[in-house]
Amino acid sequence: MNPGILLGIVVNVLFGALFVTAIALPWTRFGHGTGRGARVLATVVAAVMVGITWSYTLADVQTTGPGGGAVWCGSSCAFMLDPRLQKFEGLPRECIVHSWIAVAVLFALAVATLVAQRYVLRLVARRRRH
Repeated sequence: MNPGILLGIVVNVLFGALFVTAIALPWTRFGHGTGRGARVLATVVAAVMVGITWSYTLADVQTTGPGGGAVWCGSSCAFMLDPRLQKFEGLPRECIVHSWIAVAVLFALAVATLVAQRYVLRLVARRRRH
């Protein structure tokens, strides 16, 4: 079995959970006090944003090598996180490092989207009460 498969599955499960959270969050207690339209809009916007960040983890990776030239990695970020791929697949180290950085940044963006969604829902609920 390819060493990158397990970590790729974990990344996809995490992003799937964030996607479901983006859909469900406005309909929990965090969305109370907001109108139905605001909830639907918050759901759609957050789900699309998390979905876009998730899709970038599945895009093929190309990075810059030590000599400044382009290095084609041949797989997606989510499936190139295991350092053993250097040995088994002959991947350059840059591909693995690039994948770790990309997945971390994309995960942070997805979480930031959920935090912003919650903030906007609370702001709308507060304004609606006054």
